[in-house]
Amino acid sequence: MKIVFITPEWPYPLDQGGRIRMYYFLRHLAQWHELHLVSGVFGQLNDSWVEAVRPYCQSYHLVWQSHSIWHTTWRIWRSLGNRRPYILSKYLSPHLTSTIQQVVALVKPDRVVVESQYISEAVRSISVPSLVDLHDVATILYERFAINQHWDLKKVHGYLQKPLIQRFEANLPYHFSKCVTTSTTDQRRLQLLSGANNIDVVSNGVDVAEFHPHWSEKIPYDIVFVGSMDYHPNIDAALHLAKDIMPLIWQTRPKTTVAIVGRNPTKAVQALGDHNRLDVTGTVPDVRPYLAGASVVIIPLRSGSGTRLKALMAAAMGKAIVSTSVGLEGLDLVPNHHVLIAENAENTASTILYLLANPSLRQQLGTAARSLVENVYSWEACTLKLNEVLHTL
Repeated sequence: MKIVFITPEWPYPLDQGGRIRMYYFLRHLAQWHELHLVSGVFGQLNDSWVEAVRPYCQSYHLVWQSHSIWHTTWRIWRSLGNRRPYILSKYLSPHLTSTIQQVVALVKPDRVVVESQYISEAVRSISVPSLVDLHDVATILYERFAINQHWDLKKVHGYLQKPLIQRFEANLPYHFSKCVTTSTTDQRRLQLLSGANNIDVVSNGVDVAEFHPHWSEKIPYDIVFVGSMDYHPNIDAALHLAKDIMPLIWQTRPKTTVAIVGRNPTKAVQALGDHNRLDVTGTVPDVRPYLAGASVVIIPLRSGSGTRLKALMAAAMGKAIVSTSVGLEGLDLVPNHHVLIAENAENTASTILYLLANPSLRQQLGTAARSLVENVYSWEACTLKLNEVLHTL
């Protein structure tokens, strides 16, 4: 089939969950289909990033988008006036819509794939069987922002935007042949919102050939947390780890080391690195040495939605994982078999201390997690499911 594949941002480098999902879908769909990529671009686009994606596309078309603090402020105020989610105006533009229309007219595709509900309105006038891939159901994310116990800008933002995003996502399935979510949790929430039944699940995955237990280069830490540190749920988790969990661990095990690994850390996250046993790495060329060198991988998320590629990466590398239930939402990782669950600071600290003292249990959990990922969560298996859905449109 000919497929026009539309992404809100360039699907490379692989330092953020949405880009990882889009890249691997492109890479594996290209085995069976002729792909034409239309992508938004924010800021710099290195030649190497283009070359990493170009082999999988028959053609690619770039739409340069504006993004600054002033644009963000204006979008928020405008959304309150026009009662539309502010995030739409970040990714939607007349240029994107017209480019999509031109490419569709030229290519005459059999299918259109839209990677993110936030650009979905750009294809509503196109009469081609279409699929929208929701990397998360934003309603869940904004509901969790709104019920945050701390009154801050994110809570206010969630409270104001929640009804707008709920209304938007409730109508979404009626504009597409099919919606895809990353988990049954998100699927059920979107079904409840919309009353629609054209919603399938295509899980996130991991490259099991690139993430494996025998990675030779290791940067040793007792505890590692990986994530994009400009994403609010990860920022909150990093602060929770450093301020609530680690002091309890250090009381018993003073020399315990911890690394917070991920791109674009905010000033609040960077400040955590002032502690001599806690490192904030910022952007790294490869997270695998940190995962390989970790005794325990922690996922202390308290908000967010979708499924966590960080969990799948750690599992693929055979690591012992301690997570909140939110951190593993939508994944078939079984508590006490593949992972250990801990919901508060005290329980998390005691669980980690127990694991650090029991290498055989760490090995047992890691082996079981790796086996599950190999069988269920390879990107090949996930893209095969997406391909099956595309053939049903």
